[in-house]
Amino acid sequence: MRFTIGKKLAFGFSAIFFLMLLSAVFSYHRLAQLSAAQDELTKLRVPIVLTTWDLRSANNRALADVRGYVLFGAQENKGASSKDDLELLVKRVESDVNKLKEFSKTFRREENRQRVAESIITGF
Repeated sequence: MRFTIGKKLAFGFSAIFFLMLLSAVFSYHRLAQLSAAQDELTKLRVPIVLTTWDLRSANNRALADVRGYVLFGAQENKGASSKDDLELLVKRVESDVNKLKEFSKTFRREENRQRVAESIITGF
């Protein structure tokens, strides 16, 4: 069987078309995976980071308020203000801890769930 120039050209273009098609299917598959990872980041991971950041901020603010209450506890206006702030911060911390508990239910790995549980117990 002889390959004429027409058959050689057809075979060459068919091979290039097949490779382009294969590349397109592979790219589409990878983009679908990337999209799923992006959705996980935006719907789960970013809120967890923001909640953790808020929790640490509230803990630091609570520590500052405790120091203020200890230092200015004898003064009526400063001590009461610090005590009220501390109560609000404790509620905020409890709210953030509950959010983290809810987020941890969606974790795929058991070790990550255990890390969240241990950090909640130890107080970060």
